[in-house]
Amino acid sequence: TQNSDQKTIRFYPGSPFLAQSILRAVDKLFLIEWKNDVFSDLKQLMTHDKRATVLHHNGYLALKSLLPPSIRRGLVLIDPPFESNDDFASIA
Repeated sequence: TQNSDQKTIRFYPGSPFLAQSILRAVDKLFLIEWKNDVFSDLKQLMTHDKRATVLHHNGYLALKSLLPPSIRRGLVLIDPPFESNDDFASIA
């Protein structure tokens, strides 16, 4: 049970929304997703944010094509699924 003073987390925003929440107006956000259903959801959810681009690709491979960024500074956040045993090796 939960007393009335406690707040309940209704949903977890995930790393794409955490990253989006700190963007400035001039920043760009590239979200790369391999899984079809997650890609479709991300694409739909980010459709109204002109700063965001959602790519359907293997993130480890797509990263090379996005670096270095045209403004010559950036941040890369890798949020691996850790669904397979080789995820740690892929990051390296």
